[in-house]
Amino acid sequence: MSFIVLEYVLICSISADGGRKMWLFETGKNCYGLSGFRIFFLSSFFFLFFPLSVVHATPNQRINLTLTYYSTPSWVQDSSIGFNLFESTGNSWGSPSQWQDMGPSLAGGGGALLAGNTKYSASLSVNSFSNLFLTMNGSFVGTSAGEPYISNFVAEPPTGRVSDADAWIYGPPWISLNNLAPGHDLSGDLVIINGYDSQADTSHPWVAGTWNVAIAAPEPASLLLVGTGLAGFALVAWRRGARKRI
Repeated sequence: MSFIVLEYVLICSISADGGRKMWLFETGKNCYGLSGFRIFFLSSFFFLFFPLSVVHATPNQRINLTLTYYSTPSWVQDSSIGFNLFESTGNSWGSPSQWQDMGPSLAGGGGALLAGNTKYSASLSVNSFSNLFLTMNGSFVGTSAGEPYISNFVAEPPTGRVSDADAWIYGPPWISLNNLAPGHDLSGDLVIINGYDSQADTSHPWVAGTWNVAIAAPEPASLLLVGTGLAGFALVAWRRGARKRI
């Protein structure tokens, strides 16, 4: 949503489904001729609801991904991970149409994984998370009896684990971000699906770590600037209207 103040005020509203509505006000006559009460009400309405619409209608959504990787024994040499964010009309993981239904990658990343927390941030041009999915898999390498080996792990959905065999055949499970909302994050485990268990001597065998996804909070300063600008516009309109009535 945006507005331009010239001789006319153009207010354009873009809804989440892509619909557009526009209103045109002639500032030289109608707007400045409004009573002080009505101008104050109009400015209050935009002050309260304009920032809210910015948060929900803007196509740019930023999410934060936090990985917690547990300490590994000395025989584990290197660990790495990668993630992918994409859209699909449904969760067809494990079905024959899985690869056809998977949309192009919207964001992704990864790299070396060390014990402790690793954080990533991604900016997505989406209006909602209803069709957004996350996949994530990693591995660690080591030696056993002088022979190198690779163990693999995947991010499991918050709803529960999938079969290790299915994760090996079809790849990491699709994790739906449909329930992701401000103040409501999603989390799950990083589970080793084959190879050696680096957590065999812990209270969480086969669990290499955890993951968490949350929506980044909007910048309070930017919302305050939006509200301040609209309130200032209403004040100018009221002053000009008062001069015309004298």
